[in-house]
Amino acid sequence: MKLKLWLLVMVGVLLVTAGCTPTSPAPDPLAPAATPVTLVPASNLPPTSQDAAWQKLIEAARKEGKLVMYSFSFTGDVGVQLAAAFKQQYGISMEIVTGPGAQMIERIKVEQRTGQVLADVMEGSNTNASLAQQDGLSENYGELPVLREKDVWLIPPDTDPGRHIIYYSPLLTGPWINSNLVKKDEAPRSWRQLLEPRWQGKLIASDPDITPSPNVFFVMLRKHLGFDDKYFAELGKQKLALVPTAWQAPSALARGEAQLLIASPVLNVTPLLQEKAPVLPIDMEEGLFGRSQALNIIKNGPHPNASRLFLNWMLTKEGQAVQARAKTVLPLRKDIPDFTPEQGRITPRKIFVTTIEDELDIARAQREKTFRKVLGY
Repeated sequence: MKLKLWLLVMVGVLLVTAGCTPTSPAPDPLAPAATPVTLVPASNLPPTSQDAAWQKLIEAARKEGKLVMYSFSFTGDVGVQLAAAFKQQYGISMEIVTGPGAQMIERIKVEQRTGQVLADVMEGSNTNASLAQQDGLSENYGELPVLREKDVWLIPPDTDPGRHIIYYSPLLTGPWINSNLVKKDEAPRSWRQLLEPRWQGKLIASDPDITPSPNVFFVMLRKHLGFDDKYFAELGKQKLALVPTAWQAPSALARGEAQLLIASPVLNVTPLLQEKAPVLPIDMEEGLFGRSQALNIIKNGPHPNASRLFLNWMLTKEGQAVQARAKTVLPLRKDIPDFTPEQGRITPRKIFVTTIEDELDIARAQREKTFRKVLGY
């Protein structure tokens, strides 16, 4: 994805998120493996042949009749709306199993080792998508007809060279304040101001060993903004509170357990915005970070045709409209409106968009616990 295009598009972007509570039951890890299904190929064909092959894939997907997605963000009613819309269009039932991305990856590893693969698709952060690829858990998604569409993209969907990862929803990641404890005009305007004595014992973040967001902050400040390990060591002396999950950090901020959350994607804060909780985004003069939620097709999944059909559908006008409305996020497409909660709107001065290489570095930092070590924790 081109940084210049992001900078032009995202400077006026509305800061948004969504999330609820899990509703779909987890599949039985001891259930027997599904009957193998032959994947219908659709790559390296001329347009007319490709269209015919894609129709065969749709027919094969309908015969499979089911899709299982392991998801971080399609929780509660958000997931219900997505599954209902996909079934209405193709007659394919979708089971959504929700949880932290790291737990999903470990679960998929067990399934792969035992030969009892239940997951078809994994949805979550770019970092966890990259980890899944590195661990050999995902596979090439082939040709997607929707990617042949031109002039419809507000932000063109990005992918890795091996076509294991497809980005379907843009997010901003930045700091948030508790507006009952910090006046907006008293909020820090520079990342360096987090080292001021007034913030000692008042900062919070999700655990960098479990969630990607703090590692995004860590990697992007080091790679693109010139912050060195000395800065992060000093940040550690601020008695930064770490909470286990990406959802708990914004909630703790809203409860007044901290005054400032150093980095959270908007997706994790939307439920609080919808409740009019005292949380507000703030800008930083050095810049904020742009990321996207991503999808992988899981290796040896029981419903390979439904998986590819779903990835394609998620980038169509219909699929983008459903997920953007349900999650109240900015879509990738120009032919769909934005659904931003007013309280969460922000106009960043600068946006630094993570590249595939950045995401690999973020995944490596999370895996090797680099940020925690530099903090001195």
